[in-house]
Amino acid sequence: MKSSLTQNIHQVLVVLIGLLLLILKPAHAQSTSLSHGVWTQSLFFRGFAPSTGEKLRMKDLVKLAEDAKSNKIRDLYIFAGPFNEDGTIPDYSFSETARASVKRLKELAPNARVLPWLGGLQDKTVFLNKPEWRQRAVEDMLRLAKYLEVPGMHLDFEYILPTSTYVIQYSQIPAARSPMTDYHPSMRDFFKEVREKAPSLFVSTVFPSSAPEVTPWKANPSRRDLEEISPLVHQMSFLYYDTSITSQEVFDRGLRHQLEDIIAAKKASPSTEVNIAFGTFVNEEQLHPYRDLSIENLPNSFATLKRALQGLEDKNPLSGISIFCEWETEESEWQQFREGTSLVAPFSVAGR
Repeated sequence: MKSSLTQNIHQVLVVLIGLLLLILKPAHAQSTSLSHGVWTQSLFFRGFAPSTGEKLRMKDLVKLAEDAKSNKIRDLYIFAGPFNEDGTIPDYSFSETARASVKRLKELAPNARVLPWLGGLQDKTVFLNKPEWRQRAVEDMLRLAKYLEVPGMHLDFEYILPTSTYVIQYSQIPAARSPMTDYHPSMRDFFKEVREKAPSLFVSTVFPSSAPEVTPWKANPSRRDLEEISPLVHQMSFLYYDTSITSQEVFDRGLRHQLEDIIAAKKASPSTEVNIAFGTFVNEEQLHPYRDLSIENLPNSFATLKRALQGLEDKNPLSGISIFCEWETEESEWQQFREGTSLVAPFSVAGR
């Protein structure tokens, strides 16, 4: 009898402790399922900042790790490119400095995921329309993933529009161009080859906004492009900045259309993570017409996103928010980021 009573008391205590843990569970306990991301500079792989020559210091790695932890950032897109013209990856990404940085970041921020950020401009160093280029790029991506011991890559390809005269001249894009109509089909072919040759590689990519209200300087995808590409990648981010929009009403409408395109893409591939990306940088003067900072600032972008999410068939199709860029984000902006992500939470749980 005494043994039975002791057993019953033990069972009751187990249940009570379980309930207590649920009650006391922090509100942010679901953060491990989020996929907030940030684009970071090549400093961490090169060992120095190419614009200033300043050398990488341990405190730079510590700060990046602390920013990741305090802002629930999972994905660190560390610049590792652009691709070389032959499809290979620059030597600095295979340096001992790059490997040591990844190892140290894993120790400092164990919940973060390092994804080398590769890509470039179509017809300058990227040639998605050429099978031999695609083959070499996939081979070198696999080589880099093995060398750095990272789970995948973040890929940022851009086709500069023929009307974007300043960007073409500034970026020194050759006059001979591949047809713009071939660009997204060639991108789809590239991701198909990645999936076939590297099925275990986590593949993240980024697009300009597909909303019709947006006028970027680079080719944006159609909804059909997204539906075809989303099953071939594990994560997509959509840039909702540099939109050329100067009206709040149009900014609202465009973000709503962007979310509707995201829902369509997720129907084609429910497990693909999808982020919206906001910017914290300031463009050079010639590009100011693309970004009205009275509209495209963090507080207003998050407030607009909250409104755009209302009434959607998918309560929140986003897995997280991405920020461009780490090297121009001040602490006051990280505070705005924390407030903003709380404003539009909860995010959907996705991933493979």
